Amino acid sequence: MARIFQIPALGLPPIHQGNHQLATVRIDARGMKCPLPVLKLDAMVRALEVKPGDTVSMTADCPTFEADLRKWCQRHQKTLLFMKDLGSHKQAELLA
Repeated sequence: MARIFQIPALGLPPIHQGNHQLATVRIDARGMKCPLPVLKLDAMVRALEVKPGDTVSMTADCPTFEADLRKWCQRHQKTLLFMKDLGSHKQAELLA
């Protein structure tokens, strides 16, 4: 899992929040049955594998992923940046 958030095209250095270097965390939950993709995200947030301010990029193919993630974001006051339907799966990005 990547722990570095960088914008190489702009040549900007990594972004820091206090002592924490903000990161993009990728979660591939394809093949997991609902609601396991969102439960995996929740477990990672609780275990501090995903820290406040990190960006989370998730991929899942369960039928209720979009609705489950929207509810989770609302309940935990997280910002869902986008949800893309890519045919066989959906990709979402959110701010933790």
